Amino acid sequence: MLCFYRCLKGSGESCGESFLVKVMAWLVVWLLCAPGALASQSSPASDTVDLGDLSSVSLATFNYYPYQHHGEGMMIELYREALAMQNIRLDVHIYPILRGVAEMLEHKVDAFSPGLFFIDDALAQGQVTVVPTFRIQYGWFYKGDNDPRGRQDLTGTILVTPTPVKSVAPYDQFFHERGAKIETIESPDRLLRMVASERATFASAPLLPGWLMLKKFRPQQLDQFGFAAYGPLMCTLAFSTSNPRTTYLKAQFEQGLQVIIANGSYLQILERYWGKGNVPQEVLPESIRYQGSRHFDVRRLPQHPEN
Repeated sequence: MLCFYRCLKGSGESCGESFLVKVMAWLVVWLLCAPGALASQSSPASDTVDLGDLSSVSLATFNYYPYQHHGEGMMIELYREALAMQNIRLDVHIYPILRGVAEMLEHKVDAFSPGLFFIDDALAQGQVTVVPTFRIQYGWFYKGDNDPRGRQDLTGTILVTPTPVKSVAPYDQFFHERGAKIETIESPDRLLRMVASERATFASAPLLPGWLMLKKFRPQQLDQFGFAAYGPLMCTLAFSTSNPRTTYLKAQFEQGLQVIIANGSYLQILERYWGKGNVPQEVLPESIRYQGSRHFDVRRLPQHPEN
């Protein structure tokens, strides 16, 4: 239409002065401009991204009882229940940690969990967006009188940690600064086994899986072990920011999560793994923290399913 406007407003020499000439000029301009306009109006359909099946979320994770264990576990139950509130199913894929992160970033799966330090680099670079889901009480297990708190020299000691990154995680910095040797062990079972067999001095691990594993491997020796708490860490469900499915699926999950927190399902799921009335307040969402326990009791933990 810009072409037509210029023609009508132009000089008599450029467009002619008779009505017929103007009409003919309008027809010529319309024939020249209309195809582009029509094409631009029809282009969104061709540019639409195929989001695939939005009735399911594919999740990459790794085996770490009780959070995830061969497609089940506390974390899996929470996610499955939250998505079910939105009529979305959960498909779980078990991978080594770093491969799981890569699968999420490459859009081969929709999400990765439990997030934590495994996605720190991607988060800092804006490659992922996360939904806070649950807290874990993190710290270090030790045997005998090897409590690390208050010790300034840890030379000759060994800390085993599941952190598969080049830099030392913030909560392990204490050991690094005091001369401890730090080894990365991705298998959670091995962390506690190494401390139990005294091949390592400390194991960096969450409180719940650590005690559950010790109840499984050393049920008669629980009194020989101690736990030095670092503090609660937030686990997340991570989505790739470049995945076109993320906006919808993340919003659906967030809505479902709030539903199960409000209706009591969230706490009920946690109690199946912590024990009735034994869920520490600090691991619960703020809105239901008052329903948690101020005194965690390792003896009240349920048995490991493979005991």
